[in-house]
Amino acid sequence: MKYTSLHNYSISKIGGEMVLVPIVDSIAKMDSMLVINETGALIVEKMEAGCTLGEIVDEIIRMYNNDDRAQVEKETRTFAESLCSRGFFKLSD
Repeated sequence: MKYTSLHNYSISKIGGEMVLVPIVDSIAKMDSMLVINETGALIVEKMEAGCTLGEIVDEIIRMYNNDDRAQVEKETRTFAESLCSRGFFKLSD
C-alpha cells in the first residue's frame, strides 16, 4: 500500500526546526501542526512521492546504515500512521 498526500499542509522552517503546518481557514484549527526532524522530513517527502512503507524503510536503512529493519519499520509505520490520523495523508492501494 502507498500513501497519498491530501495536499493540505506545507513544510516550513521555523526557528531552526522543520514544521509540518496544516493549511486551514482558521488559526483555531492549527492544532495538528507538527515539528519534525530530518528523518521525519524524509518520510514526508517519500510519502508525497507515493512510496510504500517498505520503500521508505529501505531508504532510511540505506541512509543511516541501520540494519535493524524491524525497529526502523515499526518507527516509520508509527510516524506514517500519525500523519494519516492528523489528516495529512491517507493510505491508498
